[in-house]
Amino acid sequence: MRDSTEPGRTVRLPYDFGDIVYHQTSTGKVRGMVIGFLVVPGATKMLIRWGDDLGQTENFFFELSSEHEPELT
Repeated sequence: MRDSTEPGRTVRLPYDFGDIVYHQTSTGKVRGMVIGFLVVPGATKMLIRWGDDLGQTENFFFELSSEHEPELT
């Protein structure tokens, strides 16, 4: 158990609940919404609900972008 005088730990997140994101490797412009966070030792993932099929995935921050960036051909 942690002593109440000990400072807490902070996880800094690049997105907030409800933010709209895009998967960087997706070929289509499918929007996703941040619906939660998964914080475990050694990893922090975001829970994303995708608009195309209402599927939910766990993604690392570096896989996502706040703007759609079409693939260069």
